[in-house]
Amino acid sequence: MSEYPSKPKAPLHPFQWPSWVAVGLIYLLAQLPFRAQYAFGHWLGRVARRLSRRRSNVVDVNLSLCFPELSSAERQTLVRRTFESLGVMFLELASLYFGRAEEIIRRGRVWGGRQLQDAIDEGNGVILIGIHQNCMEAAATVMHANGFAFSCVTRKQKNPVADFIVESQRKKRYGIRNVYELKDLVLAARHLRRFQTNLWLAADQDMGRRATVFVPFFGESASTVTTPARILAALKDRPPAIVLMSQYRDETEYRIHVKFTRVENLPMDDLPAACTQLNELMEAVIKEHPEQYYWVHRRFKTLPDGGVRNYQG
Repeated sequence: MSEYPSKPKAPLHPFQWPSWVAVGLIYLLAQLPFRAQYAFGHWLGRVARRLSRRRSNVVDVNLSLCFPELSSAERQTLVRRTFESLGVMFLELASLYFGRAEEIIRRGRVWGGRQLQDAIDEGNGVILIGIHQNCMEAAATVMHANGFAFSCVTRKQKNPVADFIVESQRKKRYGIRNVYELKDLVLAARHLRRFQTNLWLAADQDMGRRATVFVPFFGESASTVTTPARILAALKDRPPAIVLMSQYRDETEYRIHVKFTRVENLPMDDLPAACTQLNELMEAVIKEHPEQYYWVHRRFKTLPDGGVRNYQG
């Protein structure tokens, strides 16, 4: 037995009160005008970059692998812009959770909604392939407000207060009846079959060696989840449609843009080819606004030779 007791996990336990104080401060920041939020977010991102050398190294390594054509100075500029965008994301989430969601929705724009609706109308359900661009939470809010309901595959937050707020707000704003963890993909697939609904999952993170293949991502062999193709194969009698969902934040207009693109002819019988095709589509989207991608994730951690990439710098 561990010598030290585990931290209480109940959101309202006195041990968690400091987290609620932080939530109160975040609530106040959420009331700032968007122009002030973006400016403060940029500053916050620059501070976070200086304070978190480990995360800064992760971003730097990822960018050096994905954009080898950049000079050292150009890459560091992109590192800085990435952290500034993450700072804006923090204020954006505060606005979503604490009273400003309607303003974000009103400013939002949806592109390719007809493609998504046509896929929905086929009646077999839709797999929405998400991309970890840092305005994806705001994009989900805009999407739902425009009539596109969905369930999603996600994971719990480590902090009990954060997990309580995130889960309750997502269910409130999206109307999600089922929020699955990553380990519950089989249940998610069954839900997709039973209700012919939209299942939103992100397929662009390194999930190790289980249920993955190593295929190119920005020219690097990367651990890539096979979940979308496996669900298609499992439901081949009535396969769901595949729709790529991308988004970006226009910082001049304080506006979120959401785009849906139907993915055609995904080879269900060839997992590496299917994953490669999806990676290529995601690459093209990321290159349009590279500073808004979630580069702080160790995307190339797992190496195909059995090793682990050093992200320490």
